[in-house]
Amino acid sequence: MSDANHSAPHLANTDVEARREAFETARLQHAQRAFWIAVGLVTIVALLAAWQALGAWQTDARDTTLSAGVDPNTAGWAELALLPGLGESVAKRIVAYREARRGQLAAGIPVFQKPADLLPVNGIGERMLRKIESSLRFPNGPSAEFDSPTGGG
Repeated sequence: MSDANHSAPHLANTDVEARREAFETARLQHAQRAFWIAVGLVTIVALLAAWQALGAWQTDARDTTLSAGVDPNTAGWAELALLPGLGESVAKRIVAYREARRGQLAAGIPVFQKPADLLPVNGIGERMLRKIESSLRFPNGPSAEFDSPTGGG
C-alpha cells in the first residue's frame, strides 16, 4: 500500500503543474493579444491624426492659392484643380488648351486675358466660370467682371 500512496500525490502534483503551465501559457497568449491590439489602436490613431493633419494642410494650401488667385496662363493642372468645382480632368483640359493655343498667338500674349477666354475649354460653361472667376488672376490684374459672350461688357 505504501507504493500506492506515493504514486497518488505525485500524479496530483503533475496535474497541478500541468494546469499551472496551461494557465501561464493562456495568460501569456492573452497578454500578447492585448499588446498587439494596443499597438494596432495606437497605429490607427496615429494614421488618423496624420490624415487629418494632411487634410488641414491641403485646405490651407487651397485657401492660400485661391486667395492669391490662380493665373490660368501659368498654373499647372494641380493648382487649377483647386478651383471650386473644377476637378482634375477639366484642369488638365485647360492646360492642354493653353499649350495648343500658345503657339498660335504672338510671343508674350497670354492665352487667357479675361474669364470669358476660358469658355472654349470643354467643361467650362458660364455656370462653372461664375464659380471660379473670383479665384482667377490674369496678367493685367485681378479678374474683371464676368463678360458673357452673349451680352454684357
